[in-house]
Amino acid sequence: MNAALLLLLAAAPTRLAVLPVLSGPGSEVTASKVFRVIDDAADLRTGLRVMSIDDYFFHEGGALANRALACGQDTACIGEQLAPFEADLGLVVVVDLEITPPLWSLILIDTKAKHVVDEHYAQVEGGAEVVFERVRAKAAEMLDRRGFFRAGRLVVRSTPTAAAVSIAGQRPDVGTTHQFTLPPGTYAVSVQAEGHEAATANAVVTSGATTEVPVSLAPVTSVFESPWLWVIGATVVVGAAVAVGVATTASSDDCVCLVTIDASCMCPR
Repeated sequence: MNAALLLLLAAAPTRLAVLPVLSGPGSEVTASKVFRVIDDAADLRTGLRVMSIDDYFFHEGGALANRALACGQDTACIGEQLAPFEADLGLVVVVDLEITPPLWSLILIDTKAKHVVDEHYAQVEGGAEVVFERVRAKAAEMLDRRGFFRAGRLVVRSTPTAAAVSIAGQRPDVGTTHQFTLPPGTYAVSVQAEGHEAATANAVVTSGATTEVPVSLAPVTSVFESPWLWVIGATVVVGAAVAVGVATTASSDDCVCLVTIDASCMCPR
């Protein structure tokens, strides 16, 4: 198991602010599309939390983006525009589809030190979908370089669904009981439910992927519900009755009675 991943899991998450600086047809270039792309690049990265688009609009992100654009290459000025988001890192995403070929860039800034920690500029032939795919891939590379390694997601599908799921030393994702975000590796999953036999299963978690593990618990069968109990019990009762019949007859009539089809007795002459 990756030691760096374990440290990130234990530490408070780093908050990443996203500031889109956009130019182009409104239906193709929107802030919501930028957030979807960056959320995808940041998905399953332990120790990282991406600012929501609601925070962007709440802090009038469009106006901040315009001021960031006016900053030009002044990193400190750009960092000032990110300050209202109260984030540790800020990612300025520039997409300009009004020029040919389209221009896009990513600038990752340490908002406290107000300096650039990573950046990339490029032009690419193609439309908005091509540009945004490049943005997603490059943002993922930047996060890798910053040490935000991609974990895996483990989802346990239990039957019954209300079963309790546990993995030693791990907690389920917030708001869930059967979903875990974990460093890559093999884990022993324990599943328990009242009235059912407990079960365990091994699950392999892969970086950047979701693994689903189905676990079905067998109902506990009570000994009193088993048909074999009644067969054995009936045999014992019949045997006891025979013994009592033999003993009673022998003591009263000096005869030995055998339980046969015609229930006949053999007595000494």
